[in-house]
Amino acid sequence: MNTASAEQIFELFSGISFPEVRGQTPMDMAYADKLHRLATRVEGWDGDLLAGIACVYTNDPAKDAAYAPLLCARQGYGGLGAALVRRTIACCREAGFRSLRSSDIDEENRRAVALYRRLGVQIIAREGRRLTVEIVLRS
Repeated sequence: MNTASAEQIFELFSGISFPEVRGQTPMDMAYADKLHRLATRVEGWDGDLLAGIACVYTNDPAKDAAYAPLLCARQGYGGLGAALVRRTIACCREAGFRSLRSSDIDEENRRAVALYRRLGVQIIAREGRRLTVEIVLRS
């Protein structure tokens, strides 16, 4: 975990087109640097190539909720996205968080929505195409 540089994070995300779910801007170097400095990251590597990443903010001192703003896996790495989500859930559970939340899930990304549902993630809010999801990790 947490070995990718800001430049590697930027390169991974810069080659991907994200749908306009809530007026998001594309990944820029400043945001890649923020993820590098502040997020806990679960990374998938193919040699020296960052093949996928899940970023999680785990700075809630009460450990009520960890927040996962981004998940990305390169094309051609079947199953990597699911592995990153599973490992992220496990890391947050091991760290003692009550839940893991993510927003900005595009409901038209049917593969992602189906994966989250298989893993027990619940949709807790909807705003247009934007979904907010949560998985409860402990009572």
